[in-house]
Amino acid sequence: MNQAAIRPPTFVFFVNDAKLFPETYRRYMKKQLRSDAGFPGTPMRLLWRSRRRADNEGKTAGVNVQAPGSGGKLALPT
Repeated sequence: MNQAAIRPPTFVFFVNDAKLFPETYRRYMKKQLRSDAGFPGTPMRLLWRSRRRADNEGKTAGVNVQAPGSGGKLALPT
């Protein structure tokens, strides 16, 4: 999570799939953030951003992994 704006206070939650977070949990998080961060009565926005899914979801080809001593070259699974 990070704070994206100050007027109104806007927080962005980076999650795997925003659709998995029901409205009740979103309200809970807003209430907790409001009380813990000292925003009583202040309008605020919470944004839930899903991670981008790769075209080949679940496949390992194209994974950005560098092997030790590879000189920066990508080590792809064989």
